[in-house]
Amino acid sequence: MGKGVTRLKKGMRVAAIGAGYALHTNYALVPQNLCIEIPQNVSDDDASYAMLLATAMQAVRRADVSIGEYYIISGLGL
Repeated sequence: MGKGVTRLKKGMRVAAIGAGYALHTNYALVPQNLCIEIPQNVSDDDASYAMLLATAMQAVRRADVSIGEYYIISGLGL
C-alpha cells in the first residue's frame, strides 16, 4: 500500500481496470481510484468478469442506445 491510500486495506480483495495500470500479472501498481473491493459473497471467478461488464456498460452509454432501436454487436468475446 502506498502513501495516501485511504479506500483500500492490506489483504482486501479488489478488482482493478485501467489501461497501462491493471495488467495480466501477479503484481501491479494501480491507483486506488481504479480499484474496487470485491464483496465477500462474490467468488474470484465471478469477480474476474468485472472489467468486461464495465467495458460493456461504457459501450452502451457511449452508443446512446434507446429502447426500440436495433444493434449488432460483433467481437471476439469469451
